[in-house]
Amino acid sequence: MKFGALCYLECKLKTILPGLLASYFLMYGGVSLAVEDTCEPEPTDQTLRYGDYVICTTYPALESDYYRVYLQEGDKFRIEATQLTGSFSIFLKVIAPDGTEVLDWLERDTTAVFESSASTTGLYTAIVTNNYNRGNQYSFSLSCLGGPCLTDVIDPPEISTGGGITIGKGFVDLDITNGLHPDTSYCKDDHHYGRLVVDEVNSILYICTQAGWDIH
Repeated sequence: MKFGALCYLECKLKTILPGLLASYFLMYGGVSLAVEDTCEPEPTDQTLRYGDYVICTTYPALESDYYRVYLQEGDKFRIEATQLTGSFSIFLKVIAPDGTEVLDWLERDTTAVFESSASTTGLYTAIVTNNYNRGNQYSFSLSCLGGPCLTDVIDPPEISTGGGITIGKGFVDLDITNGLHPDTSYCKDDHHYGRLVVDEVNSILYICTQAGWDIH
């Protein structure tokens, strides 16, 4: 009987395992998910990479969490936000590097999923919020489904932070971001307040204040 049971189990695994593996690669493009992590302290404004999976909260109530994701033109990607605790609707918005809304507030009761292809290379912004008057826990993940990200995952260009301000010939020259949002780690301590940096691609001036990077 034991031999028969083992044979039955082995045969079942041989039958279902290929399907499970195929589903995995279809969903995640062969890019393994990273170890679960917690998001940065609220209000969240965090840069993620393919395979990242974070746990966060919509706290304080009705606040919005920002996730910056660097995509290459032609990347087929999947962004997913899933309710983990409580009872609330998930709202998801995605904005392209030029400010165009590629997804305008997708609302779902449990899981909001957005799958698309990146039309341009740059830093995209995903915004997550809810419609409930109390904070609840949710997960956020970014997966590669196909395209350049399967074989050529690159990190976002570094933002210059060491040049500071230079003055010459009547001009004040600030550091530039190469079209990216400044990293929150450069604007979180008292001695960071007052920093200025320019997004020369999207014509944005960032000023570091107690509330974080202020956009002008």
